[in-house]
Amino acid sequence: MFYESQVFKNYIERLNRKIAEWKNPPYSPFNKGGRGGFKLAIYGAGEHTEMILKNALWGGFKADCIIDRSVIRQKSGFCGFKVISPDEIKKAKIDAILLSSFTYQEEIYSELLGMNLNGIDIIRLYTDEDILKSIKERYACKEPEVRSQKSEVRIKNPKSQIPNPKLEILLIHPPFALGNQRHKKILPMNLLYLSAYVMDKFSDVNVEIIDGQIKNLCLDEMYQRIMEKRWDIIGISYWTAQSPIAFKLSEFIKSNTNALLIHGGVHPTVCPEDAVKYCDYAVMYEGEETFCEIVNIVKNRSNRLNGLNSLNSLSGLKGIAYRNGENKSSLVINPPRNYIKDLDTIPFPRWELAGDIKQYNSPMHVTGGLRLPIIGSRGCPYTCTFCSSPLMWDRKVRWRKHIKIVDEMEEAIKKININQFHFWDDNLMMKRSHITELCNEIIKRGLKVNWCGLTRASHINKHKDILPLMREAGCVGMEIGIESFTEDSTELVRKGEGIEEMAEASRNMERAGIAPLYTHMFFNPGETITGYYQKQVFLNEVNSKNTAFLADSRLGQASTPHRKTDFERDAKELGEVFIDDLSNYIHQRINFIPHSLLNDVPVKVNGNRGSPIKFLEVALQALFDWTEDMIDTYIQTSNLLWDRIDGKKSVKELSGEIKGLLKLSDYHSKMFVSLSIVGLAREGAIRSREKNDSVISR
Repeated sequence: MFYESQVFKNYIERLNRKIAEWKNPPYSPFNKGGRGGFKLAIYGAGEHTEMILKNALWGGFKADCIIDRSVIRQKSGFCGFKVISPDEIKKAKIDAILLSSFTYQEEIYSELLGMNLNGIDIIRLYTDEDILKSIKERYACKEPEVRSQKSEVRIKNPKSQIPNPKLEILLIHPPFALGNQRHKKILPMNLLYLSAYVMDKFSDVNVEIIDGQIKNLCLDEMYQRIMEKRWDIIGISYWTAQSPIAFKLSEFIKSNTNALLIHGGVHPTVCPEDAVKYCDYAVMYEGEETFCEIVNIVKNRSNRLNGLNSLNSLSGLKGIAYRNGENKSSLVINPPRNYIKDLDTIPFPRWELAGDIKQYNSPMHVTGGLRLPIIGSRGCPYTCTFCSSPLMWDRKVRWRKHIKIVDEMEEAIKKININQFHFWDDNLMMKRSHITELCNEIIKRGLKVNWCGLTRASHINKHKDILPLMREAGCVGMEIGIESFTEDSTELVRKGEGIEEMAEASRNMERAGIAPLYTHMFFNPGETITGYYQKQVFLNEVNSKNTAFLADSRLGQASTPHRKTDFERDAKELGEVFIDDLSNYIHQRINFIPHSLLNDVPVKVNGNRGSPIKFLEVALQALFDWTEDMIDTYIQTSNLLWDRIDGKKSVKELSGEIKGLLKLSDYHSKMFVSLSIVGLAREGAIRSREKNDSVISR
């Protein structure tokens, strides 16, 4: 645990020495001796501050106040202290500010420097050495491939077992091949809704779910779980990055069981030619009705022991793909099934099948604490090039009735005692009548809930007058996909929204008391050095005015050309693609760097830059596959890069120089240099060279 680490103990030791200085007046870092009444403020009203208050040797010395952005903290106080906003610092006549945060120390420090707090000592007690040590402990991968298989697998033989009178169905959410527990702990909502739909249609079926990701199961452990009983049907739902594990599980299932094996989810929908190599049938697009037809056919088969995987009666089903012909050499894709017209025919998800909900510990935006996903609509009408939604839903949108959505919220409160919800709709505010009816129903029932969701800036601006109603109904924040702050990039990814729309949406939410939250990407096509600086300025401005976590100004997700998207089609023309395995199709690995950035020429704005370690932690919150050696090489790269930026060489040329100096691969040299460039741009240390620039080497 962090608070038991040597890094935190170092902080406490340094703090104790500072307290000893403060207790011996007149203390003044600016030689203003004799002023008396030394006033200390602690920046940060969170767990870190609680721990330093408990562990440091205060001995009667006490801080004057705490600084924090949280409006809730400002009203209620924290640990017996008055809490003020950063805007009140100058009025408070503070002598010194102690930064009480590990993760955000450098961001807070930069923010305070920008406020021109002359005469106030800003105290940072975590050193670069501390930060680097902790970064390696927290983020460095110990094993490139975390899903190992033990040398001996004990297998029961289910073929000889007598079948249960009930049809036995196993649904699997496979683990990722890479990344492991660094991934968000996300409930497999598709399997929970699918289970509910099947169990509602058939009283004589038994459904179980294995979530290999949340349980951190290796392949051997997954095999053992599969062999615990005899299954009639096994379904595996997966994204592209999960497919290597899904395929290994499938090979095992086909070799050791008689279960009918069904694949579903995003990857089998967009790449059925991959899925059918390993399964009996791939269910494409929306799966509830198709899967229920499969269940019905299997249920009615007279002898379920005789190889269910040879059911020819499934071949005519709409919405499936399979292999046929001699040696099953030909791919057959049946016509798609119509989407479910009334989404309210799908029962509420079977949360109990997921086990302890608390293990899915993704914190709620703004408020913290447990949140539960909820889905009020399916589909998206837009055509962003990087998104798989148009492939899954054919740009059609269907909405659930607001009464049913609130019924589901009440059911969750009653059954699992969670009153915070995250709407997974692609565009929650697109349909005005839907969001107003939803809010009015929540208010009418008097539900004490917090919720957030995802929408577009244009929806917020168009319906800004209903934002106060949303706040009254419990909305604490709305997410906008900001993606990029370069106009060329916005056009290339067909986002359809510009910078001013984003800024206006932020202002509208702030006025309504709703926190603007942002999802964004880096290394999008069309992005430039100056664009990264502009995006960071915008996000810093947003964070200075609302209670959202500072994490919203973190790096974001790595742009990835997902399978069968328009982005994948154009990626090799727009940049360099670095994908050599299906497990790489994940936003926590750098798979693509745009030509617009590689061909950009960095120019120093001033002679100063922040420590490369500061940005390293920001980067590694987004990237999951770095080893300790990669971390050390990044720091080397960043130091070499700064000395070589002369306003003449492009990012690509600089990468080539450093590739030779450090003997790096093409991928690693371009990745490390490009990331360093982004870090320097965010700090305002560099920008793109313009046509009329006179080159000055600093």
